[in-house]
Parts: sequence; C-alpha cells; structure tokens
Amino acid sequence: MGGYIIYKNSSSAITIVPIKSECETLDVDRPSETTTTWLAVINGGVAGKFKAVHQGAIFSYLNYSNAKNENVMNFVQNDDAFDGNDCIWK
Repeated sequence: MGGYIIYKNSSSAITIVPIKSECETLDVDRPSETTTTWLAVINGGVAGKFKAVHQGAIFSYLNYSNAKNENVMNFVQNDDAFDGNDCIWK
C-alpha cells in the first residue's frame, strides 16, 4: 500500500511507498507510537525518504531526506491547518 504527496504550487503528485514501520507502546492507556519510513519515487527512481512519528492522530515528527544531496527538511504540524479534507504541513 502506498500513497502520494503534493507540494504547494506543484502540478503533479509524488508517489510514496512505505518501507519500514515500527510500533512501540509507551503507555498502555494511549495509542502506540508508530515510526514509518516512506520512499519518495519520481520517474521510477528514489528521490528521497520521508520519516514520520505519530501516536494516534498526533504527529510529533516528519522529515524528508533528499537522496541526491542528503539535505534534510523538517516539517512542523499545524493543528489549525485541516481544511476539511487534508492536513497541511509547513
């Protein structure tokens, strides 16, 4: 199972494919913390990796590592950014 992302002002979607997922129970009364790594695929090649950490619907961490230059972009969840359909990260 995969998905896609679309950057603001972009005309095309980027395919993402999960490659690793780990769950850890931090508190029996709360959802498990899940860490998932996704490959970003463009034109059949790996462009980079996304890594996300969440506990239920709350994301505490999301970053992107570029495969070519290894630059890392960190994202911050904006709790007020839900537009009725999607959560918008900046």
